[in-house]
Amino acid sequence: MFYKKYFFGGNMKKITDVFRLVFLMTLFISMIFVACEGPAGKDGAAGAAGPAGPAGPAGPAGPSGAEQCGACHNSGTALLEAQVQWALSVHGSGVAYQTAGSRAECASCHSTQGFREAVAAGKDDASKGYMDAVTISCRTCHNVHSKYDITDWALTYKDPVTFRWTTAEDAVKSVDMKEGNLCGRCHQARTTTPVLDLSKATDEVSITSMRYGPHYGPQANMMAGSGGYKIKGAVPYPSSNIHSMIQKGCVGCHMVDGGNPGLSGHTMSMKNEAGTMKAAACTPCHKEVTTNFNQKNGVYDANKKDFEELEALMIQKGWINEADHYVKASTTAPLKVTTLQAAAIYNYKFLSYDKSYGMHNPKYYRALLKNTLEFLKQ
Repeated sequence: MFYKKYFFGGNMKKITDVFRLVFLMTLFISMIFVACEGPAGKDGAAGAAGPAGPAGPAGPAGPSGAEQCGACHNSGTALLEAQVQWALSVHGSGVAYQTAGSRAECASCHSTQGFREAVAAGKDDASKGYMDAVTISCRTCHNVHSKYDITDWALTYKDPVTFRWTTAEDAVKSVDMKEGNLCGRCHQARTTTPVLDLSKATDEVSITSMRYGPHYGPQANMMAGSGGYKIKGAVPYPSSNIHSMIQKGCVGCHMVDGGNPGLSGHTMSMKNEAGTMKAAACTPCHKEVTTNFNQKNGVYDANKKDFEELEALMIQKGWINEADHYVKASTTAPLKVTTLQAAAIYNYKFLSYDKSYGMHNPKYYRALLKNTLEFLKQ
């Protein structure tokens, strides 16, 4: 009776309300549990590796050892010529690496190891000296035995050269000498002391080193028309250098075949022990130059004569030694001169260490030389 009364007695609405209430309570409780769920735990440890898959198909056969090595080591004479010529060069026969290569401040230009380290690190200097320093060699300039193919001939450095040091008035701070950028990494001026302010022309300065000057190879600075002190004079300083347009830069002149064993390729010499000049380097642009550099308007000999006069004045004034041409200065006996006189001494060393008598940058060399002479003759 209860069954019939409850279920069939018009109480279906109550039953529906009960079920609805139960459903809503269940849903509410489920939401609470979901909302209270914590963050996911860490992944478990990786399982054991599965078995190795089947071997893939064989790749194409590579070149034989003979084919790889033969890119350089073959019956031709290119490699032998480079080695023999290099042995005749100042780089290949010099001994500066024996002492300078062991000093951190010198190793990047006086040893193969230091040069390669500095290039790889993108820095000017090596981090240390090398007691087992090796002279500048094939491996300094070329990627020897990197890939064991023709790319091993590639140069180890190609980017434009940012100068380590320039004078305050120099607008040019870097140079792109094409393949000659490799040379310019080292053949440039180093920081010198004191650094001069030409606006204080009559101030006294003290030179305390016999090596005062731009160091031994400022050719990149000369090519760029940068690095000398622009003493005022009758000759204007140029804003460009026609020789900077030479194809391949330094390499375009110094490594062309000079028609003589002592002047070819990797000797890099422009004049051999017999006095023969590498006129072949000039002929493509200057047809009149067939045997010596002076055939171009007599400029070479004129600069040489004026430079010798400048050197004689330096000796006469007691500023440099006649025997070795070092500056007469030390920490215990400093050379005291005016700012402009110190600039003249610096310019003399800059012109001397360039060694080109104007061939690297004719107008800039001439302006530095003549204006420095004019000042000293006042």
